[in-house]
Amino acid sequence: MRPPVTGPAAEEMRQFFGRYGAFLQLWQTYELMLEVLIMRALRLSPIETSILCGSLNYSAKSNMLFALLKLKNAHPTAVAALREAQAIADRNDFVHSFLTHAEGIVSMHLVRRDVKGGKYKVDIREVNTAKMQKHGDEFQSAFQKAADLNRVRDEDVDAYVLEIESHAQGFLGAQRDT
Repeated sequence: MRPPVTGPAAEEMRQFFGRYGAFLQLWQTYELMLEVLIMRALRLSPIETSILCGSLNYSAKSNMLFALLKLKNAHPTAVAALREAQAIADRNDFVHSFLTHAEGIVSMHLVRRDVKGGKYKVDIREVNTAKMQKHGDEFQSAFQKAADLNRVRDEDVDAYVLEIESHAQGFLGAQRDT
């Protein structure tokens, strides 16, 4: 077992993971924005949308939304902004990789494995606080552009989230009553 990380490396890791967590939270909000767009495209209620999207992975939601936007002849610039935000996020690398570090080294490696078509591939990318901050800032900017062009406000996502939370509270209250 490795000894605990101390000194500058420990501070770098703490700072990095703070930014990494902020990125993941922003990604979750982006994914909720897609659900809001699905809700609008299909003219569903929040509960219907939550039921529809609740067990779907990101890829399924994204594919569904892009098909709906194409069907409804959405403005190409708005659609392109969603695709751009998705590409800039590079979410799969951050979510499906693992992080490593060597003792005393202030940077870490993002290790991504892929097995497709009988081929095994490993990519390693050096990451640190500055790179994670830059990545998060770029995604935030692309996300905001996509939201603006698709006319989704923070309040729209917040209202959808509050509605979903109310389902949990109602369910828990009903469970206690039985």
